[in-house]
Amino acid sequence: MSVAITEAITTLAEAQRRFNLLPTEDERFFLEWQVSLPQLSTAEQIALDELRRRYLYQNQRYQQHLLEGTVTLLLASPLLTIAGFYDPPFKVRAEESVQLKLDDREEVLQGRMDVLILLNQFLVVVLESKKTAL
Repeated sequence: MSVAITEAITTLAEAQRRFNLLPTEDERFFLEWQVSLPQLSTAEQIALDELRRRYLYQNQRYQQHLLEGTVTLLLASPLLTIAGFYDPPFKVRAEESVQLKLDDREEVLQGRMDVLILLNQFLVVVLESKKTAL
């Protein structure tokens, strides 16, 4: 049986339960994201500050949740540019179809990821934005 992911999983708590995920506050989790990182250049810091300012302005201006497309335009695409993920050797895929089959179930979950960044066959970045969150 095939089910849309957005129908089968509607909250983060449901995703944690279905995929047996546990939140962690362990600062040593994914150490590779914390050690030997290059310093941000002045231009990168200015660009990030500008993204933050734009996001806060748009979010405050409408006094409501920003739609997924707006979040992608305001944050995801510019962040990918700053990080260099649009340049070689990375490959970008948008609205890529995904299927998840849990070992213990007949159910296959189907959906689309907003942005996938690939290096050969390895997923480097997966972005999925929903309303004001990224």
